[in-house]
Amino acid sequence: MSIVRPIMQHFPYRWTVFISFIIIATFIILNIVIGIIVDCIGEIKEGSQDNSENDIKQKLENIEQQLLKIENTIKISK
Repeated sequence: MSIVRPIMQHFPYRWTVFISFIIIATFIILNIVIGIIVDCIGEIKEGSQDNSENDIKQKLENIEQQLLKIENTIKISK
């Protein structure tokens, strides 16, 4: 307040500058915080998608191996 009061005594309508600065600074900080949160959520989502893709690939490989075993048993029984 040591800066605002002397200026307000000489220029009574300069409060608009200080209020504008506070609003703009708050908007910038809020924007940065929201950006960080969205980025973290995106990284978490990508990580879970990578894990699910790997799980699907492993399941497909297991199914292929089981089909090969069944195919071999059918060939042997003929």
